[in-house]
Amino acid sequence: MPKIPDNLTYLRVDESGTPDNPLVYWGPITLQGGLDIRGDHVWVVDVEVPEGTYGANIRGSHCKVIELKASGLWRAVQIWGGNYNRIEACDLSDSGDGVYVKEGGNYNTIIRNKITNCGIGESGDRAGIAFGETGVQTGNRAIENTLVYCGTQGGDANIVAFDAPESVIEGNVIKHSRVGGVQCSNKSHHSIVRGNIVNDSVGYGIEIRSKSHSTIVEDNTLLQTDGLRLYGVHGEDMTNIQLLKNQVYGSHGSGYSIDGEANFEGLVLK
Repeated sequence: MPKIPDNLTYLRVDESGTPDNPLVYWGPITLQGGLDIRGDHVWVVDVEVPEGTYGANIRGSHCKVIELKASGLWRAVQIWGGNYNRIEACDLSDSGDGVYVKEGGNYNTIIRNKITNCGIGESGDRAGIAFGETGVQTGNRAIENTLVYCGTQGGDANIVAFDAPESVIEGNVIKHSRVGGVQCSNKSHHSIVRGNIVNDSVGYGIEIRSKSHSTIVEDNTLLQTDGLRLYGVHGEDMTNIQLLKNQVYGSHGSGYSIDGEANFEGLVLK
């Protein structure tokens, strides 16, 4: 396992490992220029990036970034079209986005990260964790992350699936959000939103909208939010959505709302 040389300020990895023998780079080290991972089966552990554009920019697949500490960035972590990557136990703060999956990145796992004061900036297209931008992102997972003080007023939710079918958003804790908690939008169908806690959100705790049919929203707890909302315009497919065992407390709005003239046939509410 090569230790990252102490004199490096930027790490770019073009080489690839294998499933049985990944390339592993480990710190501790501070990299002013961040990480650029272009190979496959590359693991990077215990790196700090204090400023710049990206903390980690991943174009490869089957890579892992573990214990990255990144702050003051345009985007703390970006997965650019890579598949089956894992972002784990990172501390991401004070950045335009926490983790952003784009360009058709599929089946990536964002797990047990702490994301603080991210999703900020002038653009409304900001989030703590986002699946979506240019292309379809399928099967990505946000699991057991903690997001605190994230979002820009008028911007996206803390965790956003946009054109991201089969997303799994499970076991996350979202606190003191400047925007909504979780949003599945624009054909993010067959997704699962389960076991999340959203506490003190300016917007909806959970919002499912725009052709995100066949989505399961189950066992979530929403406290001091605008509640849980389904929304779709005329002709959009919002069929077969299941709202199961969700708890809504102290809602700023109606608790549950169904808005628009989409096809909501097959809705289950228990």
